[in-house]
Amino acid sequence: MIILAIDTALDYCSVGIKLSDGTFHRNSEPLQRGHSEVLVPKIQQLLRQANISFKDLGLITVSIGPGSFTGLRVGIATAKGIALAAKLPLVGVSTFEILAYEAIKQQPTAKNILVAFSARREDIYCQLYDQQLQPIKEPSSLMLGQLPEYVSTTTVVVVGNRSIDVSNELKDATAIPAIQAPDVALMCELAQNKIASGQTTGELADCKPFYLRPPSVMIKNA
Repeated sequence: MIILAIDTALDYCSVGIKLSDGTFHRNSEPLQRGHSEVLVPKIQQLLRQANISFKDLGLITVSIGPGSFTGLRVGIATAKGIALAAKLPLVGVSTFEILAYEAIKQQPTAKNILVAFSARREDIYCQLYDQQLQPIKEPSSLMLGQLPEYVSTTTVVVVGNRSIDVSNELKDATAIPAIQAPDVALMCELAQNKIASGQTTGELADCKPFYLRPPSVMIKNA
């Protein structure tokens, strides 16, 4: 199965294609704004690089947040448009789950993983997982000083773009600062696992943005 992965949740714009033989192509760059201008050209460029077309795809996966409101809307809308046109299943994966999954890959003996990142605000999005990628705590939006109370366990591995700040705030924590944004290769693994295990059937209607707080700018109905 050939899988297309799209991530625009945080300060990156990343696209990946996993071919049936395991070969992986990616195009990723740091980007805070302008996802709508570069995302589709990145996808088209990667398709040419992999020497395939949309009709060759078997599955699409996209990061659903939390993260940048604009970035999420662009990524999810693009993924849904391609999935609808090509009649493909679409699997949304949360930013928390992707980062926790990478931490488990790097630290398989870690018993508790705290994902902690911010999306250009002072508050920190966080969620605690165990080594089986099962959530221990509900996802939350907290200030830095609230993290010790949120983390009830004694030892944690912290990932995300606030991992260093958070690990310094906790008593027994180890930061992995290199894990800051979703890895599109691991997104392909997660999506394929979710389909294979029956966690999702890839219905487009099930792929919705995951917000922890309302947007800063609300559009009123006419």
